[in-house]
Amino acid sequence: MEDYELLNQIGERLVDEHLSIKEENFRLRQIINNDFVISFIIDKNGFFILPNRKSLKVMGIQAKKLKTKNAFTFFEKNPRAVANIRRALKGESLSDVLKLDRRYWKVNYQPIYDEEGKLIGISGLSIDVTDIICNPETYDTD
Repeated sequence: MEDYELLNQIGERLVDEHLSIKEENFRLRQIINNDFVISFIIDKNGFFILPNRKSLKVMGIQAKKLKTKNAFTFFEKNPRAVANIRRALKGESLSDVLKLDRRYWKVNYQPIYDEEGKLIGISGLSIDVTDIICNPETYDTD
């Protein structure tokens, strides 16, 4: 009887974990497909990998332009963005708020390493914080 109970508990735990993973995947998809959140990956040479077309459209960027330019060239008029990318490609995790065109983005940069610990690129997440910066009274927590 103990074996049956143990197997039943294991089965219930696996079902719970599976549902939890499905729920987390759903939440992650909602974040990635959100117009105010942009995920990106830049390889060690500064080229964008797998840009999210929907996100690029929100920023007014054409995917074709990203395939022909690296991040350093693409952001050449924004030295702070270039400096942040260089820092991340040296292994530093960082966050910054950048103005791109008429919008403000909180950008988080995270180095990516391979199995051997070699830096192979960076991943990033940009969140549109224009409303918070332009209308701070709306978000006053006092």
